Formats: sequence, structure tokens, C-alpha cells
Amino acid sequence: MAINTRKVAKSLGYLAAGAAVAGAAYSLLQYYSSTGAVECLVDDDEDLPEVKGNHCKLLRFRDYRWNGVETQEYKAEGTAEFKDILRTELVGKNGESCKFHVRYFEVGPGGYSTMEKHVHEHVVIPLRGEGICMMEGVTRKVRRGDVIYVAPSAPHQLLCAEDQKQNFGFLCIVNADRDRPVALRQLKDGSFEEVLGAVSACEFKPKHLRKPGDAGYVPPK
Repeated sequence: MAINTRKVAKSLGYLAAGAAVAGAAYSLLQYYSSTGAVECLVDDDEDLPEVKGNHCKLLRFRDYRWNGVETQEYKAEGTAEFKDILRTELVGKNGESCKFHVRYFEVGPGGYSTMEKHVHEHVVIPLRGEGICMMEGVTRKVRRGDVIYVAPSAPHQLLCAEDQKQNFGFLCIVNADRDRPVALRQLKDGSFEEVLGAVSACEFKPKHLRKPGDAGYVPPK
């Protein structure tokens, strides 16, 4: 039987490449072992850093909750229209100095966030289940891994359909310094109008309006 020398050479090349990768990995392991990095590796929940404070920290994720971080109501009842939605402040409200906040919202089947608009932009990344996103009157289904950018002053709302078997959860990233959203309602002709008297959950104020005790207050120099 004739030997295909080209295939044999190609196979030997793959074996050589694999051996080189394995050798490099072994060398790295030997290096980190000698420096003590491997011995320092911790993969459990012991001695996790405090959630509060401006320091490096790890928020352990389990079942769409984070260790040490409390889940809160979306906003006070009667402030603006919403249904069956919870909020978790992950980064930005626990002493961090970053200029952005990372929150996680979870909406139950049939629930929805307030329809609103605001000058600040934000990014939404679905993390659990499937949901519905309305932006500027256009409604689309969204799912885990999608990235949603809400432009300044764009009317928007996030919902979970009643027939869903699990909650719709998403990360929301916003500026730390942001304006207060304005609640909206959509009219039959597709346009939007402001809902007078509705108050948003956003408790942050522009820098020039902040007073001592407010979140993000910086004393004048």
C-alpha cells in the first residue's frame, strides 16, 4: 500500500505543535509554582473582601444573586408605573469611586420597567431568560448575550412576556453622574407624552445640585 507522505508530514506537524503547546504550559506551571502564584489561588467563598468600600472585591454569583449584595425594590410604589421588577446594585453604590454604576434588574413574567426617557445613555445586557425591549416605539425580543444601547433621550422600556417560564434578568450600566428619568406614556398615534407627577427611582443629581450627604458629593476645592 502506498504511503501518502504529505498526510504523514502534516500529522507529524500537528503532533509537534501539540507537544510544543504542552511544553509551554508545563513551563508556565513550573514558573508559577516557583513564584507561589498557584499556592495563592483561592476558589472558595472564604475570606471574600467586604462588599462595602473602595477596594478590589469579588461578588460571587449564584442563581442570579450575588454574595453579600441585597436585592431591593425597583422603586417605591406609587412613584411611576411598573410591575414585578427587582433591582440589585452591584458596583457604584458600595463605596467605589468609578464613574459608572452596574445594576442588575429582574422582571417576572408579565412584569415591566417604567416607560421613560433621560439625557444620560446606558447599556443593557440580558443575562437571564428572554425579554422584550422597546426603544423609540420599536419593540424587539432580546435574549442572553445581546447588547442594548439606549441613546440619550430615547423612550424605552423593558418587559417580560406573561408566557415566559422564567424571569427576565439584565445588567444595566449607567453613568454615576446622571439626570433623573422622566416617566412616559405612549399614545395611540405612537408618540410619547410625559406623565406629570411621576417620580423616578433615580436618586442621583447633577454635580452642581449635590449637597453634603448626597451620593457622589465632592467638596469644592
